[in-house]
Amino acid sequence: LFGSIPGSRTAIVLPEEGVTISYESLRRQVAAVADVLASAGVSRGDRVAMAFPNGLPGIVCFLAASVAGTAAPLNPGYREEEFRFYLADTAATLLLVPPAGAEDARRAAEGRVPVLTAALDSAGEVRLSGGGGGRTAPPPSPDEVALVLHTSGSTGRPKRVPLTHRN
Repeated sequence: LFGSIPGSRTAIVLPEEGVTISYESLRRQVAAVADVLASAGVSRGDRVAMAFPNGLPGIVCFLAASVAGTAAPLNPGYREEEFRFYLADTAATLLLVPPAGAEDARRAAEGRVPVLTAALDSAGEVRLSGGGGGRTAPPPSPDEVALVLHTSGSTGRPKRVPLTHRN
């Protein structure tokens, strides 16, 4: 991930939080979260839904989900019935949310999709709840699906749009 960019260069600046993340830190955090997802059973083709506000946990989880499986980001402002539709439509195997909030997403997932939380730890790094180890997420190939988005079509019903790593 971002292999040709020197690790010391700035990857992300979060001015609201006064945080600057280097590529080395971003790579390390994404790999660690991807490994936790792999240890939780996520593999190629498994869709990992997420509902985060803007911020580092959302960025790291999005990239990690695309490495371990397929990222399926959802608007954190959706209502419960919208989350229920998107979780079913993507056949999400896991839902990632912040430790607080995302109540509609949690209710939609209840009894259907396991939920893990992601937050910044005291060192300013993203960590997943239930973060057991043991498995390493292998790097994806360019032709594997990295991301599933939804777009409305002529019928007005959202349609899945897969994007590969090459895209």
